[in-house]
Amino acid sequence: MIELLCHFAEIQLYLRMLIFCGYTII
Repeated sequence: MIELLCHFAEIQLYLRMLIFCGYTII
């Protein structure tokens, strides 16, 4: 369960960085 939460947080962080980079390019 804890591993799943950590993995979810990892994905959320990656998506946030991806969106931030997208906004920076635009």
